Amino acid sequence: MNRTSRCAALLVCCVSVLTGCVRTTVLERLSLGVAVGYDRLPDNKMEVTTVTLASVPEAKEKRQVVSVEALTSKGARMAMNQQMARLLVSGQIRVILYNDKLAKEGVIDIADTLSRDPSHGDMIYLVVSDMSTRDLLSYNYSEYPNVGLYLYGMIDQNVRNEWVPSCTVHEFRRDYYSIGKQPVLPIVARQNGKVLIKSLALFKGGKMVGEATREQGAYLKLLLQERQPSQFEVAMPLEGMRKFIKKGDSVHNKVNAVISNLGSSSSLKLVSSSPLTFKVKIKMKAELQEITENYDFTAKEAIGNLQAELSKNMSAKLMEALNHFQKLDADVVGFGEVYRSSIRHSGLSPEVWQKKFPNARFDAQVEVNLIRTGTIE
Repeated sequence: MNRTSRCAALLVCCVSVLTGCVRTTVLERLSLGVAVGYDRLPDNKMEVTTVTLASVPEAKEKRQVVSVEALTSKGARMAMNQQMARLLVSGQIRVILYNDKLAKEGVIDIADTLSRDPSHGDMIYLVVSDMSTRDLLSYNYSEYPNVGLYLYGMIDQNVRNEWVPSCTVHEFRRDYYSIGKQPVLPIVARQNGKVLIKSLALFKGGKMVGEATREQGAYLKLLLQERQPSQFEVAMPLEGMRKFIKKGDSVHNKVNAVISNLGSSSSLKLVSSSPLTFKVKIKMKAELQEITENYDFTAKEAIGNLQAELSKNMSAKLMEALNHFQKLDADVVGFGEVYRSSIRHSGLSPEVWQKKFPNARFDAQVEVNLIRTGTIE
């Protein structure tokens, strides 16, 4: 046997031995967890609820919901396996929920535990529930058989296309440990037997300190330069639009318009360190989708006037959002990172920034460029 043949035979033997050492699993023998909820209990205990996916396609029940009391996440999994016919595994977990009471106390310990567990991926979405996660996950929803999968799809769709900033384990920990930025997570609720994203949870020092509306979340996402929200609804005072509204057609004191975001860019600049001032600018290319009044687009300067009114009112809404974040002392935009990168040897620490941020000033501006109005000329 030549040298090449001996090497090939040795390689085959090694592969055979290594293959025999791999632990195999059979899907039908496992319970696949897809969502986990945490609720705070007295005496430092937690109630942990898991929604599993039926491993047998022909099963009538498409989910199983199990709740246990435990001191740790690992302890909860062991307790759950005591009452399950199949071994519970967490490799398919897609959503982790925290009750808002627990979020206000701080959830970084749980997030760190998740990141250290090799069976969990860093791309799991973190979510806050405005009610007991056990009640939210165990409710019998008529429109979707597995609430865990539905939650993941709903959050993922809004992260990709709408107003919800990305909220994975990795991103939560990154922002928590950042000197000049705080985390933000979506808040889910149940209304009329359906689950929806209610608002955003704003954090400071790992603890939830307040909420942001859907509109504020959309402006935040523009500033974070993530996947951009697809549409904006803007309410403008009639006074600035009256000149171009056809006579006799105006019946409201507001003109509501919906614009489609075709692409935007944002910039955050430190203008002055004393007084601390930031210039915030968003440039947006947009298409008009809807307007509630009979606006005369054929008139001279009509489109320029509409652009100016959209820019003016969106700038005001951006400023409202920034003031709201500042009032809660939750720097979810990341002005601290801008400050640290702009001031050489700033020596910035979380404690120092918490003193500076409440006194910061903002010059906020949104510039809308209407590419299309949807009218036929």
